[in-house]
Amino acid sequence: PITVGRDGFDVAELEAHLVAGARPAAVYTVPDFHNPSQHSLTLEGRRELVRLAEQYNFILLADNPYRELRFRGEELDFEIFNNSSHVIHINTFTKTLGPGLRLGWIVLPERLVPDFVSLRARQDSHSSQLVQHAVAELLGATSTFFDDTLASARELYRQRADALSAALESEAPGVFEIDAPDGGLFLWPRIADDSIDADKLADDATAEGISYQRGSFFPTGPGTDADRRLRLAYGDTSIERL
Repeated sequence: PITVGRDGFDVAELEAHLVAGARPAAVYTVPDFHNPSQHSLTLEGRRELVRLAEQYNFILLADNPYRELRFRGEELDFEIFNNSSHVIHINTFTKTLGPGLRLGWIVLPERLVPDFVSLRARQDSHSSQLVQHAVAELLGATSTFFDDTLASARELYRQRADALSAALESEAPGVFEIDAPDGGLFLWPRIADDSIDADKLADDATAEGISYQRGSFFPTGPGTDADRRLRLAYGDTSIERL
């Protein structure tokens, strides 16, 4: 694992492994609003990560399902992932148009297209044609449905993210360190009160009917504080309930 922090994927940590002799076939990351850490890879980090992929000849899997869900701050360049022969850029409609669609897309180098077509043919041939036609209609040149949906979703998620952050501050003052998210579906607060046992907190919350993913469930790089964190998802929860 490579550490993911406030600046996203730790490119310097990866480079240190590469310099020491590591030769991965592929490197995976979520560049925008990472799950669970909520943060995004910096612009310089994106450029450097692509450069390392080209220099050390590995494939970078840039999985970007939350990119369109930015509700504040400046959008970070993603075209850099579409213009390298060593990057596979992955996205999906399941976080924007609807989870039940199970339809996504990839941008990949032409040299990999034949292998991907063959692999897909061996798996399930193709996605539902009904779903593909419906999405194509919603994305048509004369349709504003997708943009309108995103606009309302961004505002809704912003309200919910801010409500959850504010509730943690007001109901449990001094207990958590919180970075207000700029987008995505997750809050990744750190338990700042060292007297609190993170696992007992999760068990006690479950007993009260409140379930969340404890940070220790997620693979992390060395020296991270994930075991002191909570992944709280606000996407489908009303402000009142939050």
